[in-house]
Amino acid sequence: MVALALRKVDLPMNLHSLSDAELLERTRGLAAREQSLTLEVIDHLQEIARRRLFARLGYGSPFEYAVKALGYSEPAAAQRIAAMRLARDVPEARQAMERGGLALTSAAAVQRFIQREERQTGTRVPAEKKAEIISECAGKPSREVERVLAEKASTPMAAKAERARPLGQGYTEIHLTADDELMRLIERAREVRGGGMAEVMKWALAVALERHDPLKKAERAETRANRAAAARPAAERAKTGDASPTPAPKGTEILRTPRTRHVPAAVRNSVVARAEGRCEWVDPASGRRCESRHRLELDHLTPFARGGEHRVDGIRAICSQHNRLAAIESFGPEVMGRYLRRDSS
Repeated sequence: MVALALRKVDLPMNLHSLSDAELLERTRGLAAREQSLTLEVIDHLQEIARRRLFARLGYGSPFEYAVKALGYSEPAAAQRIAAMRLARDVPEARQAMERGGLALTSAAAVQRFIQREERQTGTRVPAEKKAEIISECAGKPSREVERVLAEKASTPMAAKAERARPLGQGYTEIHLTADDELMRLIERAREVRGGGMAEVMKWALAVALERHDPLKKAERAETRANRAAAARPAAERAKTGDASPTPAPKGTEILRTPRTRHVPAAVRNSVVARAEGRCEWVDPASGRRCESRHRLELDHLTPFARGGEHRVDGIRAICSQHNRLAAIESFGPEVMGRYLRRDSS
């Protein structure tokens, strides 16, 4: 017969010396403090988002700031950012969370549900409707909250959220829910290309990026420019003072065009190529460059409204959050407040 010895694990504050009643009471107090601190964190994140401090530090979103600066895991950061936005938009949500009637996970689920409904319907969920949803979800466990939200959904909700789970050996498991239109596209692509879903999706995405990726466009433009320069007769190059087929150094060219906001393709392609598909905003204090690669926008270092020109060394590619921050710094929060949506942070 093997005797099993239970070994005490070293714990802080000499917890082994506490009585059962003391341990339970202290744990209840800590849980209450944890809930209060979580709400304080959410309030602080909301103020950081309002001031756009995350962007000033070189982060592309409050989520990225929560993960990389505060050290939260991605799921924990996503929950807090979702709850933050719900508390910002719906005072009843903040009150319910403070009372302990709406848990962090439930608040995040409600916010995701509202966002999904607005995407599906193309309209904003009214404030009174949001308050009604929060009232029905308050005090309920997570599974019951999911049931309430599923019943209120305008279209059937996915059984699970989209996710990607690394499997190792260079593979990742992807979970998503496809509507009828997506399934028709997948089936037609399989008829055209052949193969399984993974092969078809890889092929379709490669084709789409080849056509629409700004980096690919910049590469093609540079290749065309080099070929055109090399194809010019030597005599013609000599006549124009250009004996070399090498294009002019990037960053110095300027295209004189009428005053239009349209940035010429040659300039756009050069800026995108220089940025390598990544936001070029750099925090002047730390030197940290933003890591966002999502839907980059072109920003004139001298605002276009103040005479900024379409030249490569006068334009940078930055994410939408840093484009908004640049506009606020140039024109002030009062002016830009008329143009920026409240949820743009």
